[in-house]
Amino acid sequence: MSARLAAALALLLLPCAASADPALQETPRGPALVLPSDQLFAFGEIELRPGADATLAEALEVIRQHSPQRVAVVGHTDSVGANATNDELSRRRAETVRHWLARQGEPLPPIAAEGRGEREPLAPNTVADRDNPSGRERNRRVEVVLVN
Repeated sequence: MSARLAAALALLLLPCAASADPALQETPRGPALVLPSDQLFAFGEIELRPGADATLAEALEVIRQHSPQRVAVVGHTDSVGANATNDELSRRRAETVRHWLARQGEPLPPIAAEGRGEREPLAPNTVADRDNPSGRERNRRVEVVLVN
């Protein structure tokens, strides 16, 4: 795992208690590798950043190691912008990651993509009616959920 991804995971995530893999976090959908969107996408964009391949290759390796029956790629945003815009952005980012995984030429389990917009924040987007940039940053993410 790259040092940058490891540092981001250490700051953002608690290890999944149900897994021996410290990169996985328990989510309502199951164990997931949670990828900060800022490592994958520029703000408001759906095209992968240069260098995103390394982060996604690590996600692919987690899928290989755990051999789930299915994978769900779930996009999330912060609360900046209209709900409909955030829903669309999160869905399209999840689709981008799903397409990247599918194009790697390896046999993988079925992969679904969905966008959750700003509906499932990890941190408050505002604190005391003031912007919370660190909270918004945590909320912009893509979860690669392993479904068994």
